[in-house]
Amino acid sequence: MLRRLVLLAVCSLLPQLAFAQDWVGDYSREFQAGIDSLTAGRYDEGIASFERCIELNPSPDATCAYNIACGYSLKKELDPAFEWLGKAAAWGFGNSDGNIDHAKRDTDLANLRADPRFEAFIAEMTRIRAELEAYWSVPEVYVPESLAESEAMPLLVVLHEVGGTKTGVLERWMPVADALGSALIAPSGKHTVGGAPSAGMSWFDDPNAYGQRYWTYEKTVNDAVSAFKKEHGVDRERVFLAGEGQGGLVAFNVAIAGPGLYKGALVVNGGVHLELAQKKAANAGKMGFRASLLAVEGGIPGLPDGLTVEALLTGAARQLGTWGLAGVQTAVLPAGTERTALQAR
Repeated sequence: MLRRLVLLAVCSLLPQLAFAQDWVGDYSREFQAGIDSLTAGRYDEGIASFERCIELNPSPDATCAYNIACGYSLKKELDPAFEWLGKAAAWGFGNSDGNIDHAKRDTDLANLRADPRFEAFIAEMTRIRAELEAYWSVPEVYVPESLAESEAMPLLVVLHEVGGTKTGVLERWMPVADALGSALIAPSGKHTVGGAPSAGMSWFDDPNAYGQRYWTYEKTVNDAVSAFKKEHGVDRERVFLAGEGQGGLVAFNVAIAGPGLYKGALVVNGGVHLELAQKKAANAGKMGFRASLLAVEGGIPGLPDGLTVEALLTGAARQLGTWGLAGVQTAVLPAGTERTALQAR
């Protein structure tokens, strides 16, 4: 079975907060109950717990599908085990690093390995993984006609939110790029939300893992910018990074880590990983790095009682200022006014 609990939590603008939707607490308890039951040999109880997790989770849950298959394998019920392995593969179980190798050696699946359907399961996950890598390795790029002959064009890099796609970013941000007279790059996160990339992507599926190895999750961003520079002249003084939701958190961290490359960051309805920012804020401030934290009314769900969006933004800006990144702008915008505000910033 897979013991890792995967939740798409929204990392907060404040150090120790994490926002999650109402179902997450019940999901976490049920997930752990499933692990405990399978470990204790109560296979039917474990299967039932993971089925409840799937009911709670609004997105296809490949990890729970895989664990249900483990339960049936341990019961030596091969047909339902392979049925759930098929769902796990289709929902993107093999897309997370290490999961294919885990499935190959997982003792819970020992009863399935002599069946040719097991090799077909591994082959299907490998095929889906290859298609995913082909997707996230190539960003969407837009260069306005007015910049076609430019020797040094401004560049705007925008990261999608959880459940968003690079194509969706391009569609929404092209008018902003036109208004700014800027080229636009939309990289992709590596993690699927619903199996196929078209169902949505995310930048990370484990906030703790992101904090520990953020550079592995951010590689597609800097790779996309480097590839663009090989083909186009770029105005080095006008390269900016923006992001929506979870993409905003990643965008801020990428930009503040490279203030010589990115001159500023714009976070829209997203967060700042303050633990990571603390180590980089002073140097970025000395280099004239600029940052804006924006939220559309109602755009950050799940705030704790008594904490307003305004307080969240200003608190983060104040904390960044104490570390040397002064002048961080904040604003809460009425719905429908985002585009004008984005162009202004």
